[in-house]
Amino acid sequence: MMKPRTGMEVSVQSIQKITEQLQPRFVAGNPPDVIDNSGANMIKMADLIAEDLLADMAELIAAPGKTVSETLFAIVTVMTNGTGGPSRAADVLLVYLYSMAFSQGQFGYATAMGLVLLVIVLGLSVMSLRLTARNSIEY
Repeated sequence: MMKPRTGMEVSVQSIQKITEQLQPRFVAGNPPDVIDNSGANMIKMADLIAEDLLADMAELIAAPGKTVSETLFAIVTVMTNGTGGPSRAADVLLVYLYSMAFSQGQFGYATAMGLVLLVIVLGLSVMSLRLTARNSIEY
């Protein structure tokens, strides 16, 4: 069980004129961690990204899915016709797992490999979250 974090500050505010109130904070280098930029007076995110005041996180959010599913699994499967190449030299874990389950019918073994992979990914995710944790989050 995780211990509760102490010393965190959470602030939730409702702002009518978000551009007028938050733009100076972005320019001063003190932006909030999270904002809901919706409504009639939205901040133009493209301007903030162009001025390096806000990071575009689209690539970061899409990266894990693209890396695993498109790059490793799809390319190896297509290029080797699902065999993994000569002596399975081009095999990666997900292709091997898929092959065990659906080509060789060893569903139990493939399930066990999938669960071990799940535990490893969860462990790495928890470690990453702890290493990158912040003390204050502002909404």
